[in-house]
Amino acid sequence: MRQREPILHANRIGVRRRHLAWQDDHYIGIEAAGTCFAATPVSMGNPHVVIFQDPMDAQVDYSPKAIQALDLARVGPVIERHPAFKDRTNVHFAATHSRREATMRTWERGSGITRACGTGACAVLVAGVLTQRLARRATLHLPGGDLR
Repeated sequence: MRQREPILHANRIGVRRRHLAWQDDHYIGIEAAGTCFAATPVSMGNPHVVIFQDPMDAQVDYSPKAIQALDLARVGPVIERHPAFKDRTNVHFAATHSRREATMRTWERGSGITRACGTGACAVLVAGVLTQRLARRATLHLPGGDLR
């Protein structure tokens, strides 16, 4: 099987810049559900956005406990169908415990809340490495079990 590299360029993932609140090297700003989310777009052959906790943002709590309590059924579909995403997108909220461990939850494009997502876990790890939150090898805690 041929190994494929993730796609990290927003325009190659089908992100429409005109619908973004802002964009920089590794993040895009998505205004949805009354919040502006800093998301990292990644394609693993299918589009994903990863939204990490930001300890500098006192208004938003994405701690591991908060990730589990997040109203994903309300926020997930709004981000999935945001006009910035040409073909809709998978949405992942993640909180790091350390550089080798994170908790994540997934709203899967077209399916809703899922207990696990292999390409999503890969996207979270890639986004974590890209933004210097995670090491290249880490354990990701998903509702359906841990992935390493």
